[in-house]
Amino acid sequence: MKTEDGQIVESSNGKDPQTFQVGDRKLLPGLNKALLGLKKGDEKIIMVPPNEGFGQRKEDLVREAPKTIIKGDVKGTEGEVVELSSKDGKRYLATIQEVKKDTIVLDLNHPLAGETLTFEIQVVDIK
Repeated sequence: MKTEDGQIVESSNGKDPQTFQVGDRKLLPGLNKALLGLKKGDEKIIMVPPNEGFGQRKEDLVREAPKTIIKGDVKGTEGEVVELSSKDGKRYLATIQEVKKDTIVLDLNHPLAGETLTFEIQVVDIK
């Protein structure tokens, strides 16, 4: 999987093939659609736009909070990904965008939100 600027985010080159079930909700909707109908031996380059991938970036998910919101073994540096828990126990990942004197600016968007992703697929087997 590559981002628009060519950065490789994930690769199975040199590793065992990835296995999954087409139609599984764990796959991105755009990837699921593009895989339908492929046969053993098929190769395909698939472009998944944000609305069929990790969604568009939402600026309202960038928030300033007191530094005390982050707990545990966290350095609190820009670019660091931290895990947060809501009052009802749900866990969220956030990226620290900026560190101020008493607060931090957190981005709760998925790191790949807003990105068009490219997948180079080779179907090794179908079961």
